[in-house]
Amino acid sequence: MNRELEATTAAALLHDIGKFYRRAEGKRESHQVMSEKAILEILSPGLKKFFNDNEIKEIALLVRNHHYEREKLKDVASTYSLKAIIDGDRHSAGLDRHNAEEKYDEKQATEKSPLVCIFEEIAYDRKKINDISELLSSNVYVYRFKELSPENAFPVKNTTYQQVDIDYLALWKNFVDEFNSLKKTTNFNLFFEAMKSVIIKYTWCIPSSTYSPRGFSIPDVPLCDHLISSAAISTASYKWYETENKKPKYILLSGDFSGIQNFIFSRYGESKKYAAKILRAKSLLISFALETVITKIAEKFEVNRATLLINAGGKFTMVLPDINSEERVAQIKRELEEALIKNHYGLLSINLAFVRLNPEDFEKGRFLEKLKELHIEEGKQKFKAFSIDNEKKFAINGYISSLKGKTPCSICGIRPKMENGELCSLCKYLKNLGEKLPKSKAMKITMNRETFPLPGIEVYQSEQKLISDYNSAKTDTLIFSIGEYVKGIPFRNINVHLPKNNKTDTLPEKLKMEIIKKCYEGEEEGKLPYIKTFCQLGMESLSEDSEGKFKGKPFIGVLKADVDNLGFIFMKGFVGIENTKDKSRQSLYSVSRVLYLSRMIDYFFSVVLTEKIRNKYKNIYTVFAGGDDLFLIGPWEDMFNFIKEMEEDFRRYAAYNPDITFSSGILITKPDVPVYFLAEGAEKELEKSKNTKNCITVFGRTTTYEDFRKLLKISNDLEREIESGNISTAFAYKLINLSEMANKIYKNGKNALWKAYFAYLTDRNYGKNNRNGISQEEKINFLKKWINYIEEYSQNISKKEKENTLYIAIAKALYRRRRYGN
Repeated sequence: MNRELEATTAAALLHDIGKFYRRAEGKRESHQVMSEKAILEILSPGLKKFFNDNEIKEIALLVRNHHYEREKLKDVASTYSLKAIIDGDRHSAGLDRHNAEEKYDEKQATEKSPLVCIFEEIAYDRKKINDISELLSSNVYVYRFKELSPENAFPVKNTTYQQVDIDYLALWKNFVDEFNSLKKTTNFNLFFEAMKSVIIKYTWCIPSSTYSPRGFSIPDVPLCDHLISSAAISTASYKWYETENKKPKYILLSGDFSGIQNFIFSRYGESKKYAAKILRAKSLLISFALETVITKIAEKFEVNRATLLINAGGKFTMVLPDINSEERVAQIKRELEEALIKNHYGLLSINLAFVRLNPEDFEKGRFLEKLKELHIEEGKQKFKAFSIDNEKKFAINGYISSLKGKTPCSICGIRPKMENGELCSLCKYLKNLGEKLPKSKAMKITMNRETFPLPGIEVYQSEQKLISDYNSAKTDTLIFSIGEYVKGIPFRNINVHLPKNNKTDTLPEKLKMEIIKKCYEGEEEGKLPYIKTFCQLGMESLSEDSEGKFKGKPFIGVLKADVDNLGFIFMKGFVGIENTKDKSRQSLYSVSRVLYLSRMIDYFFSVVLTEKIRNKYKNIYTVFAGGDDLFLIGPWEDMFNFIKEMEEDFRRYAAYNPDITFSSGILITKPDVPVYFLAEGAEKELEKSKNTKNCITVFGRTTTYEDFRKLLKISNDLEREIESGNISTAFAYKLINLSEMANKIYKNGKNALWKAYFAYLTDRNYGKNNRNGISQEEKINFLKKWINYIEEYSQNISKKEKENTLYIAIAKALYRRRRYGN
């Protein structure tokens, strides 16, 4: 590897670390000088885990001079390196400094100003921002000066956050301690990922810089995102200068993974054996699916992984030097196509697209235009995922020859079984991975010829072996700690939560025995397995009534959700700055803000929600959660409570911005149906919600989250009425019929008689089974209350579309009250 390139990348990643050090120590020296001091005097123990003393001195010299190209070039060993770092700093800033480098004055920064929440800068519909200066108001949401955690990721009102709470020094000390605890390795990609993990953890809440478009400063870009994007651009620039001695050119390359759903939820196998194990292994594999591709692209362009800007939700974006780009990308595509056809029969595809960038394209609104251009190119590439020019390469040819004399795997139903086995090589690998995953601390990701582009994954349960492998890892190897944080190595947010049978569980003995009988017949007598099956999750929806009998439906809930209009938000959602000359509006869009928004959305789904599940909803199984969407499986009633809290959390997380919402769908079903049915059913429910946006669909009915919360309360009220004997189950079913009548008045005028029928039903049957008797007043109160419910949630007297959402409340109560076994 190119040591000078690696030193340049490290210098770019740390070039503004002096802003953090300067504010922590309260010094008035320039941030360039403080960056140099931090590297030489404070952070050198961490840097020595990869670099030698001379390289560290060179890194320090580069960061000191990243604002002074003309004056200091002669002092720097590599002019390429300094030019590259200057490029990275300037291009990353883009609009962050309002394209006015010469007017930038660091002294204008309010060093105690908290970072403005990125969601405050999204306004395209219901949220109104007339002028950028509104982001300085006391009502704006900001982030606390704390290390990144699920709790600290929620913004607070600027008025409630006191300056005495801003403790740069404590944050700096923790950062230094963790940075200097980095583990030794010979693999720069690993070392860079480890540095990046620590930098994100401690500088995510620190304003990078301020800009003064009209005499005021707005701290709205995190230091970590400026540093990461600077490192990406600087790395690409260095490679360009090494080849061409003129103004650099770049490409913005994106990769998109298609076929994820088909891979996770294969519908061709006959057996449901090992379903949970294989599902969690596939989920993990997909989480890391693009890592080997990213590493391969970096190698082809002779750079390192620092060129990666975004990698979330099955899509990545890289900035690369424009050197033989068409030829290199074409070669990567050929290699990917061959592997995808040979190893996966074309069922998976990775679409690569790129656009060219000049340095000025990082400025003003031009970067946004380039992203739009890239988006169009991505659409074109999806229609030609495979450019096969030889019929012998068709997937079907290789598939037929692979099955000669063999039978398909009983799990995936696609690949041939291994000799003397029931599984194919991939399903066996997934089964073994799924078994080891629950107790794993970390994982190693490598190229695997048999599964490429999907990576080979080895999990670690011993920290000693982990550190040994980390020290000597090859250049194409990545190692991440997962779940349990291992200090000094890269950390990755892995969202695979598995419901476990722990000794501390307070499962009623009677229910436990019923679960063993129903779900684990033939297993070790009287014992539950370590990982709960879908069958057990369904059974844990049951409860005991006063007679000691089980009630409820032993069903599971399958939840799918994703953010509404996210593509539009990235393209057109950012608030604009008004040009005082021609009154035109210029978007705040910049590289750093794109990273900031993408990272915070991904953090909610991959970390915040997973943390809530681990602490409160331990019976929910995360199939995947990251990017901007999630797929969860758990006891059906847990899903109702979880989605209610999730929507409340998301609104608070997004600073109560009405332009940032998500839609969801819940499928309620038996636990023994094929996995692909779970996926397809939940997807249909989600699609119904997406037609309206900011809604939830359950039991086939779509409603707003506000109404959903009210309906849950109505359901609980109805259940109490059944419990007390005021109404019977048959009465509750008749409530469904009455609400359906009210919903179809526009079709048949006779349905308007629903109130008369309801009054008769109530008078004859309400309170009939109540041992204490019911007064006429109580009957009238019940009748009035439910007439109001039906009128609000069901009745439709016009031809306008209106769903009978009251069905949700009644169906939930009936599911809860149903006698188990009937």
